[in-house]
Amino acid sequence: MLMSLIVDCITSIISWTGVFTSIAFLSGCDGHSCPPMCTPGEACQDSYGIPLWLVVMIATFFLPQGVDYMWSRIVLLKTRGIMPPCRPRIAGKLPIFYRKEYNITAGGIERLHPFDSQKYGRVIHFLVSRGVLSEKDVVRPSLPSRAALVTIHGPGYLSSLKFSIQVARLLEVIPALFLPQPFLSWRALRAMQYQVGGSMEGAVAALERGWAINVGGGFHHASGRRGGGFCIYADISLAAEAAFQHWSHHMLEDAGEANLQQDNVKEFRVLIVDLDAHQGNGHERDVLKKRRLNRKILKSLTENRTASYDNGFRAGDTFESPWNGDQVRAAQGRSRAAVGPEDPSNISSHEFRDGVPTERKPLFLMDYYVFDMYNATIFPNDTVSKGAIDRDISLVPNDQAIVLCDTDERFEGAIADTSDSPVERLGRMDCDDGYLGLLSHYLPSTVEQYEPHLVIYNAGTDVLDGDPLGGLSLTPQGVLARDEIVFSSALDRLSKKDPIPILMVLSGGYQRANAEVISSSIENLGRKFEWFSHAASQ
Repeated sequence: MLMSLIVDCITSIISWTGVFTSIAFLSGCDGHSCPPMCTPGEACQDSYGIPLWLVVMIATFFLPQGVDYMWSRIVLLKTRGIMPPCRPRIAGKLPIFYRKEYNITAGGIERLHPFDSQKYGRVIHFLVSRGVLSEKDVVRPSLPSRAALVTIHGPGYLSSLKFSIQVARLLEVIPALFLPQPFLSWRALRAMQYQVGGSMEGAVAALERGWAINVGGGFHHASGRRGGGFCIYADISLAAEAAFQHWSHHMLEDAGEANLQQDNVKEFRVLIVDLDAHQGNGHERDVLKKRRLNRKILKSLTENRTASYDNGFRAGDTFESPWNGDQVRAAQGRSRAAVGPEDPSNISSHEFRDGVPTERKPLFLMDYYVFDMYNATIFPNDTVSKGAIDRDISLVPNDQAIVLCDTDERFEGAIADTSDSPVERLGRMDCDDGYLGLLSHYLPSTVEQYEPHLVIYNAGTDVLDGDPLGGLSLTPQGVLARDEIVFSSALDRLSKKDPIPILMVLSGGYQRANAEVISSSIENLGRKFEWFSHAASQ
């Protein structure tokens, strides 16, 4: 963390140097007009004919990105792509994550985007003013380390955020293009990083406490390689990875290696329930990538169970868990039959005696199930990422009603088919009743069938009536009922089995009234599950 702050300071100093150099040149420094690059009729005297000020400007434009990229590469090599442990400080507190730095302010420019970037503070204000909780009950998350961010976001993507034009594009606030990058980093990126920290710590806290709420986050349009739609960091993917690392470490510590060796593959199952009005294309692209990687790893294990002494393994060779890159390359160099996955964080250790593996520690994999219920007529319309959705409930709002399309046949008989379009197969429904009916029909059964270890709930409130972008027209009471259905599906299950840990993140919402609705929903959930009378004493 200290080195990350030092690198940020260095890149900020370089960037500000470029800003002041540009200002100094454009102002002429001495109050006169700017000097020409070359005197007419004479050869330029600067090296290679390039003025010194231009060299400084170019260097300060690209150097911060280069420094940041190299630092990310160093961190990636040092950590071997494994996320460091995430340890939230929740003793004596409620697993509700917030700090005032969540709120994004940039001199009023943030108002040029319809997203309410200061709703987080108002949610807490409503909860405190109603006596639901006090500020000391709330957990203040830490910034995620560069080692954590780089496990999902590559060095190239993170270093691209050193350009104002890239940040402005992702925020969809064009005037931000003209702001110095250090200012954007301070006022926008840092706020989002704190929210990412809240999602990561919240996921771990949910495993320990059974539930958690991050009063922020839900950047579901961001994936490891791209962002957009006011989403820069893929906090949902990062939260799942933090929970996975926490779970796998506890599996090794609590169960003991002897028991784990009976089953060579252990899966950590994450159910993402995305009820924002927009399709969650960011985390869905990360899910596609993870599934491809898991298939390659399992195929490698299936095809390469043994390795012979003749291929170069010595009796007693041990490959530490997880393999690092050098060990994988060394094993591949000695034997074509060695397992050599692309992602070393998923690999267990192997011990060879006389060239035959006699002991194999478990291989931990993370598996996803994506439940996405969204307005099919609005951004992002990402057909590629739809391939990751396991339960695709896409909706078409029409005259204050909702038309359901693109789902399976099991629900077709439940609603009369009154649509003329073959795509809109299931007819029209009143907004609250239809939406909640679909959710209560599909979600509880999904939870029971999939049996996840963690539910990550993306609770966007852009489904509210009057939202300029969502278009689904739910009432505030409908949003409260929606959230209760999701939490009941995990904590008060139909099968009466053990509750499933659940993390809620706020995601989208483009009206000032959203904050009060969110706080009312949290209060309602607290009453139903008796959080505020018992949770703080845990």
